Amino acid sequence: MSKRNLKINNKKNYFSYIFAWLAFCFSLYGCFVDYLSSSLIWVLTGFTLIFSFVTLKSGTKSFIKLFKVSRISNYANHVIVRLLALLFLFTSTRGMIQLILNIPIYDKSILFIPSIIFFICYSGSIINIFAIK
Repeated sequence: MSKRNLKINNKKNYFSYIFAWLAFCFSLYGCFVDYLSSSLIWVLTGFTLIFSFVTLKSGTKSFIKLFKVSRISNYANHVIVRLLALLFLFTSTRGMIQLILNIPIYDKSILFIPSIIFFICYSGSIINIFAIK
């Protein structure tokens, strides 16, 4: 692999992590809003945030090694990681929707297309980061 291809791959990975951290911020905002509204969903969002933070900082393989129970099969670990990715996608989407609804503008329909673009970008990055390689 040439140095030029290596630089391009690092840039793609860099943008993927930017969108994943953006999704983490949306999820953090959603957890904060749920906590302030005394909703019990903030507990699920909080646990998802903790596990997602560990995964974003250290990677999927080290996440599996960190929380691996010797009696759980390798297949179960993959299911747990995929479930965590799905929960993270759900909580970040929910946080983004809550943020859009709390923006003080009269016509929120202008934010529909940008929110769809953000959703596609960070869902792709979440799938990429939580992929078990």
